[in-house]
Amino acid sequence: MIIRFIVASIFVSTAAFAAGMGSNRVLGVSEGGTGTPSGPAAVPFIAPGGVSSASALSRAGHHLNVIDDFGAKGDGQWPYLAVTCQAGSATISFASATWSSKTYTPVFSGADVGKIIAVPGCGGTWLAYGPVTVSSAGSSYVYGAIITLNGGTGPEPIKVMVTATTASDGVSAGGVASAVLYNPGIFTTTPSGVLSQASTNGTGTGATFAAPNFTSVLSATIKAVNSASSVTLSTSAAASQTGVAQFVTYGHDDQPAFASALSAMIVNPTRGSRLYVPTPPGQGYLFGSQLSLIGASATPYDYENAVTIEGDGRASTIRAAAVMDSVIQKDAVWSRGYRVAGLQIDAAAMAIHGVSILNGQNNYIDHNWITNAAPGGSNVLLAQGGTGAGTDTVSDNYILNDSAVIPDLAHMPTFALDVESPDNNIMFNFMVNGSYCQVYDGGSNNHFVTNHGYAIPSAFYAPYNMCARGASTWVGNTSGGGTTVAGYYVTGYASHLTGNHAQGDPIGYLVASGVQDAHLVGNWADEGSVPIAVQQNGAPGVNTVVAANTGLQPVYQNYNGGFYSGIGQHVKGGASGPLGWLGSYGYVNGQGNFALGSGIDDHYRKGCFIRSSVGTNGWNGDSQVVDCVMYGSGTSAANITSTGNMPPGGVNEIFVPINIPFSEDVTVKLHAYCSTQDYGYWTVNFGLIANKSAAGVQFEGASGPTTTPPTFTSVRKSTGAASWTPSVVLDTTNGGAYLTGTGTCTGGKTIYWVADVHIVETGAGAN
Repeated sequence: MIIRFIVASIFVSTAAFAAGMGSNRVLGVSEGGTGTPSGPAAVPFIAPGGVSSASALSRAGHHLNVIDDFGAKGDGQWPYLAVTCQAGSATISFASATWSSKTYTPVFSGADVGKIIAVPGCGGTWLAYGPVTVSSAGSSYVYGAIITLNGGTGPEPIKVMVTATTASDGVSAGGVASAVLYNPGIFTTTPSGVLSQASTNGTGTGATFAAPNFTSVLSATIKAVNSASSVTLSTSAAASQTGVAQFVTYGHDDQPAFASALSAMIVNPTRGSRLYVPTPPGQGYLFGSQLSLIGASATPYDYENAVTIEGDGRASTIRAAAVMDSVIQKDAVWSRGYRVAGLQIDAAAMAIHGVSILNGQNNYIDHNWITNAAPGGSNVLLAQGGTGAGTDTVSDNYILNDSAVIPDLAHMPTFALDVESPDNNIMFNFMVNGSYCQVYDGGSNNHFVTNHGYAIPSAFYAPYNMCARGASTWVGNTSGGGTTVAGYYVTGYASHLTGNHAQGDPIGYLVASGVQDAHLVGNWADEGSVPIAVQQNGAPGVNTVVAANTGLQPVYQNYNGGFYSGIGQHVKGGASGPLGWLGSYGYVNGQGNFALGSGIDDHYRKGCFIRSSVGTNGWNGDSQVVDCVMYGSGTSAANITSTGNMPPGGVNEIFVPINIPFSEDVTVKLHAYCSTQDYGYWTVNFGLIANKSAAGVQFEGASGPTTTPPTFTSVRKSTGAASWTPSVVLDTTNGGAYLTGTGTCTGGKTIYWVADVHIVETGAGAN
């Protein structure tokens, strides 16, 4: 019975179905724009479970069409033309220009009178761009602090974000060492000179900055068409240029139609209202001003006011046609449930953001192309606009800043995606060409899952792709290269990264000094020029765990003279950096080392296991035990070092530290073998002493320091190894001693030497 009912319910008459074909309308929406089916043009709404069509439609809410029901034109176009304008004149001239192998010719006509137009470079409204120059560092700023600057006239001021402080780790409180644009501002009169701080979201004071560069857009209405290549505008140009090729945007302003639709949909609350944005007849819909998604409390449910704005995919393009904050913005009034989906939202380097959410929860931005934000902005912004902001979803978007459209790195937005609010889900997004990083987490408890970010070509490389500043979780993301520093920059308390991929980055994962409770486990790095899995720029904080990460060079390497430390710190890696450390407070700088304990100093040795207890006698490394494997080979002679037959030096021999007076007790167990079945085994014990001088290194003799080398004791050796002789050689150049082996094997075969070197180090730091 149930099956028969379902089958019966899905049959719709052929005539009724045909009546709806060829229209942009959504099923169940009439031509008249009321949102109620009427007449033969309406296709019956197929209700689930046998509910009547009228009742089901009432529950589904209004499904309206922005063209059919609200008169949007969708006739926007943006040809690439050579522009000539003169400050003080309202007449603009255009000439043909070629972009991407296509030549565009101006074709203005009388039908264009009354349309809006946006002409870059002719003055009017100004945006900052380019690098930020620090004039005075000030004090008490931390990484990620946002500073609002004084100066200029306009609706939005310039904001900059601190990207490094003068503190040793570049992250902790200090003066401003470097900064990037966070908001380029919107100005009718630009600021100049040195710009001071108006406010900050932190506690820093005193920083000043040189006024940046500015770019302009003249937005106006076409008042008259003088010819196919000349128009007169409602507003005169405020700057001059001659024959500069660029994209010129013009067409009807469709923002009022969209705004009317949203207003009509939320006046009478209806759950699940949907505004359909069909493929337009022109290149796209133009917005001469920002479209606001209005938040308003409703009874009984605030989300009844929410609307879904949905198009046909990339074909449904909405493009900025003036300087504005955002093409689409959820306003600062708390509410839930808006959705923006299936659109291409082109900020056209005029909108600071493509889509922004200032406040509210449970909003969705999904399955969009969001392109070309203004310099210093971000394609998508989830702002911390008020109590309760967050728990939004940004999913399955292609977020692109096109290097073929934006002229250089200085004109790129700072981020592709900027997340400042908490508890959001950021999933399956593809992000390209933010000038600082592709995705920036300034919030907390966010979830970044299977996103992909990179920059291309090389002139547009960013310092980072993924900036993990918040206490958030990152799983399965890919940094696809195009970075100058690292794929992932971890600066946040309790950041958790697992199962992520860094592909082609100089450093896979760069962890800032002092980061506490961070976990980097099971990540991967490959294909970079030096694909380091994890690099530390200083001492990590308490409970930071770095483990089981791999790469072509799976190492954890120091950065700028920093060192590994931390309570419960376990660092695991490979041969071209410190292998690992379980302990705290000290220095592990050499390659292939593993350390256990506190107060360690490996003194840049290579390939050793360093152990200490839980403290020192006053200096790191002054009370520890070092075990090294040293080896070498040769047909007649060999150097026996921790790096094989390499020439002996301070890092691969039995090295005596000289930062304080040091004494070492050294026990060597040496084995040699040749494929002729010849072998030998020797032992030796000796002391080394130095008084803060490499040249003063000596052996500890029976009654005092001496330069006479100790003699190996032969434990066993075969007849063919009778001539094999190991030696200890004093090295007063590097400050230590090294091992050698001499002898020959029948048939000129190679002798292989391997030594187990055990060192007890005692430093006299108090003297």
